[in-house]
Amino acid sequence: MAKTWLMFGYSFGSAGAYVTARTLSDSEFLSQIGAQELPEVYLASAGAVAFTSAIYARITRQFALLPSVLGTQLLLAMTSILLALGSQFDLIGIEVASLFLITQIRGSLGTIQLGMLINDQFSFPVRRQVIGRVLLGATSAGFLFGVATGVLTTWVSPFHLLWLIAAIDLATALPVFLLGSKSAIQPTIPADHLPTNSVNDQANDAAEPENADAGLKRQGGTADSLPHRFPRVHRPLRHYTWAILFMVGTAVVVNTLVELQWKTIVSDALHANEHALALYFGIFYAVLYLATGTFQYGVTAVLIKRLGVVGSLLLFPVMLLIAIALIPLAAAHRGTSLLLATWAKGNDVFKRSATDPAVHLLFAVFPPEQRHRALTLSAGIVKPLCEALTAALLILTGDLLPASRYSLILFLLIPLWVVAIWRVGGLYRALSPEGLSEPLDPTET
Repeated sequence: MAKTWLMFGYSFGSAGAYVTARTLSDSEFLSQIGAQELPEVYLASAGAVAFTSAIYARITRQFALLPSVLGTQLLLAMTSILLALGSQFDLIGIEVASLFLITQIRGSLGTIQLGMLINDQFSFPVRRQVIGRVLLGATSAGFLFGVATGVLTTWVSPFHLLWLIAAIDLATALPVFLLGSKSAIQPTIPADHLPTNSVNDQANDAAEPENADAGLKRQGGTADSLPHRFPRVHRPLRHYTWAILFMVGTAVVVNTLVELQWKTIVSDALHANEHALALYFGIFYAVLYLATGTFQYGVTAVLIKRLGVVGSLLLFPVMLLIAIALIPLAAAHRGTSLLLATWAKGNDVFKRSATDPAVHLLFAVFPPEQRHRALTLSAGIVKPLCEALTAALLILTGDLLPASRYSLILFLLIPLWVVAIWRVGGLYRALSPEGLSEPLDPTET
């Protein structure tokens, strides 16, 4: 249980700092700069996230994972302190834009690191058992810090809360440091699943290079041993990687459009009032995380077991499609538009409770080194690139495509997203070690 609680602590601190920063950056940007500049800042933040992720990928290749995560926490604390000190100068526009960019970088690195830590610290069967408990840390932090930030901004200057963010970052470094005293799991292959080296098998493999998935299933073995024991599986892993990246890219475009539409409608409905926006975003994130936590506590593990990875991936886009169908009908009514846009964005409950845990399991198929690269490529390169392309298209279309009409594009993209999920699911079933009878080690949790 020690590792589970340490991962819970990391998840709690990382999410707490992010939610506080996200509430501040959203409210300050919409009130000080305006929703009309959102596509531009998303384009800039996408470049910053991609650049930062590329540097982080190089760092993780040179250093172990836990020291890299620990260094990131200390660096994030330093940036919050510098922003807090810089708020004493009359540079509000630069401060707000910098806070928004750093918050986006924080979210991207947090996603990458949490995925790496979950997959490194727990073997495949244990991941299914503990992933809900680990993510519950993020959920509880989101509720507590969402409410706290929304209330505190009515009493103190929003930029004073940057000191709180720095303190959370420093506290989050502690469970990461303690995890360093425990070794990561090195999955093994049961003896009856070890591959054979018979001449017939090698001949069949050479004669059927196009049927690599079938050969992989015939040979068996765990994911972490694939490149060492199965030199032939690089091709199916490449197909699997590209399928995941296409699925992630489509999901990012959809989520970016939903978020931009939501923030534009919120800013318009609340007349870009700083305190009203801070209170709205604080309460929204608190309720979102509370609902997610309730869902994760008793449902996530059962849901993934019953629906499987593919069914869990499909839940979010299906629920989102239902919600966005109603937004164009209320474009002329601010209050109704705000309610419907909040409902659409509120479907992030299903994203966090079902889709995100399922995505973490998708990466469990990769060997450790390739897993780190795939996670970094997905969250650090593909995600910001797709955000940048989406923002650039919105900038080019300008007034031709107001936020209320984003739903029309979403109706076309979500079915494409569903098809991508189905493709990934087929490859996952071919490569996944789910069928292995690997015994559970209670010391892993």
